[in-house]
Amino acid sequence: MWSLGCIGYEFCSLHNPFKDESKKMSLYDLFQKIIKADYLPLSSSRYSAELLYIIDHMLIVNPDERVTINDVVKYCTKQIELMDKKYKDIL
Repeated sequence: MWSLGCIGYEFCSLHNPFKDESKKMSLYDLFQKIIKADYLPLSSSRYSAELLYIIDHMLIVNPDERVTINDVVKYCTKQIELMDKKYKDIL
């Protein structure tokens, strides 16, 4: 799930959540950013709260606290149902 969170983050921001492209980082520096979950938050003005929530919860360092694939599927299914209901009410 953590890797999928990294990919989702990169899709949104077009850069790695932990690598600072503006400076040369050692492997140790990169490791420190990863274990501290030290990344810039994605833009809340550009992305939905739901997307931000799921990516943030995929990037939680402790696997026991991180969302599982079942959590993600349930969350996405619920969001789809809410959107369907919203648009059926409009139409």
